[in-house]
Amino acid sequence: MAGGGLKVGDVYVVVTAAVGEFTKSMRKIVADVAAAAGKIEQLGNKIGEIGAIVSAGLYGALAAAAAFDSSVTERMDRIKLVFQNVGAEIGNAILPHLERLSDALERALGWFQRLDPAMKAAMGSFLFWGTAAGLAGG
Repeated sequence: MAGGGLKVGDVYVVVTAAVGEFTKSMRKIVADVAAAAGKIEQLGNKIGEIGAIVSAGLYGALAAAAAFDSSVTERMDRIKLVFQNVGAEIGNAILPHLERLSDALERALGWFQRLDPAMKAAMGSFLFWGTAAGLAGG
């Protein structure tokens, strides 16, 4: 067959390169998310430990103070609101990063969904065997 059409080997090279880039991008995203989650978890654990110690001591003192002074309850409500606001600010700081991750995953999903079913099957097989080989190789 004469002509300049794509050969099976050409398609394999193109698909392999595309899958390689996609896999590389996904690994980077997953690694970044895992690192951020790990740091957030560590920070949360430290804050939780400090909070548990402080709250245990403060609870008894505040309960005793509230028995003699009704303004303690109002002041504690205000402090609770401050802590809720701090949590909201932290959440707002993290939200753009989660949105970027979600956007990247959505684009990757859209790209994959638009592929020809045969291409999806080939990529799935390639990813499966590549992952198996990677796991087997350590």
